[in-house]
Amino acid sequence: MRKYQVAVLVMLILGLAVSVMAQNWNNQSSTYYTISIPSTWTVAMETDSLFMATMQGSALTPLTVIVGVDPISEEEKDMSLEELAAKSLEEGNAEFIAMGLEDAIDVVESGEVKFNSYTAYHHLVKIAVMGMNITTDSYIFTKDNQSIQLMIMGDDTDIQAQAPQIASIKKSFKLK
Repeated sequence: MRKYQVAVLVMLILGLAVSVMAQNWNNQSSTYYTISIPSTWTVAMETDSLFMATMQGSALTPLTVIVGVDPISEEEKDMSLEELAAKSLEEGNAEFIAMGLEDAIDVVESGEVKFNSYTAYHHLVKIAVMGMNITTDSYIFTKDNQSIQLMIMGDDTDIQAQAPQIASIKKSFKLK
């Protein structure tokens, strides 16, 4: 019986991998990075400093991929990657804190990581508010006096359901 369970599990995993690979992917490129997004996603914005693509899932909030590029200011030039990431996290959560929802924010993971062979600072943040459970998975890189941030955010249900696509999107991300 156990052999059959393992065989079924392997077939399901292979089926997911084949369905992800069978999709058409659109390559997005800027001066600082490249990323591939499934063609079923909607590109909501595409400039050299901001890229955003969404996919409507089962939740109220769409699954979203954002890549932002900002010049590192004079005051930020001497900051470590960790300090830049902390500043970005603080700015990103400011609206929730201003609304008195600080207790809804949970920083689950935070630290320097290797991401596709690049050094990045990673934040995994969960926000539970009004029955929604939103996850923001964010990576901050620096290159040529630019701060480059890759964020994937959405309802936990959609993030779990689209895990193979999200993994492929992450794997496709490259700095130039």
